[in-house]
Amino acid sequence: MTKKLFELMDINGVSAYRLAKDIGVSTGNVADWKSGRATPKFEALLKIADYFGVTTDYLLGRQQTEIQALFDMGNESQQNEILKFSRIIVGAKAESDSDKGVG
Repeated sequence: MTKKLFELMDINGVSAYRLAKDIGVSTGNVADWKSGRATPKFEALLKIADYFGVTTDYLLGRQQTEIQALFDMGNESQQNEILKFSRIIVGAKAESDSDKGVG
């Protein structure tokens, strides 16, 4: 789970601070997840999945998203376009949530 989470954070340019603030956990929680000292509780797992637009099964390594499958099949140029698009989606979601007073 941790590997998928930090891959998503890296791909989308989301810092531990930003993730913690946006999903309502402490930066210490995120640090514990990264180090393997702890795993996200169910509620945090749901928030993480919603935040990145993936399923909890994906985070838990139980399925591959369509975007990940496309990424894996693409050449470097296509992969860069997918990364750019996913950053746009996460940025738009963060702005929308901010407008609603979420995070």
